Amino acid sequence: MTDITPLENEAATSDTITIENELERRRRPLRPQVILATVAYFTAVCNGLNGGFSAILLPQLRTHPEDISVDKEIESWIVSLYLMGTTIGCLSSGIILDTWGRRLSAQISFLIICIGLALMSVASSHHLIYVGRALGGFGKGVSAPGICFHLEEMADPKLRGALSACLILTYTIGIMLVSLLGTHMGWRIVAGLGAGASFLSVVFYSLLRESPVWLVRKNRINEADEVYNWLWGSTHHTQVGDSFSLIIISNTT
Repeated sequence: MTDITPLENEAATSDTITIENELERRRRPLRPQVILATVAYFTAVCNGLNGGFSAILLPQLRTHPEDISVDKEIESWIVSLYLMGTTIGCLSSGIILDTWGRRLSAQISFLIICIGLALMSVASSHHLIYVGRALGGFGKGVSAPGICFHLEEMADPKLRGALSACLILTYTIGIMLVSLLGTHMGWRIVAGLGAGASFLSVVFYSLLRESPVWLVRKNRINEADEVYNWLWGSTHHTQVGDSFSLIIISNTT
């Protein structure tokens, strides 16, 4: 491996700044940005539904002990296992995202969340609830950074900050929504609805392309070029070339 001299590094940095300034003067077509943001926000709402589920589960279990009997220790484990799963998911998300990419990692994590919620919807004992909350926590821990990275790496630079900030807003909306549903529906029905929404997240994520940043790092150059053609449109060849050059420079310096 040849060392990069200070002069070469300075030249590469200058090229990067020039390309970035040129790209900031142009806006990407609206359609792919809308698709990207809509899918990301829908999945964030699903994460909120999953994250806030314990808030409706535990009160209903206390009110109807004939369904599944719980005590303080079981309630503590239901909450703790979700947090433990989230911690493990977050700690392993870097390896998972780097190995499988942003899109596939998000799809797998929402499939795990879907399985966890589906298990709880048919649970006959607190043990299945344990498993469901642990799976939900792990899926959330992996999907949350994956969604954020995917959105930031593909969004228009002028919209990137605002679009990323709205992820927290939509996550909060998901928590509010599950609380609202819990006032009118049983926890099993809400779990089933959450499982269905999580499965839709898997389907909707297939509408998105993989992050071009990850593709370049994996030396899948042709696929990265196709993603930028999707983001900019087939008629914006100059913008596609500039965006592609920016990532190449950023990943080789």
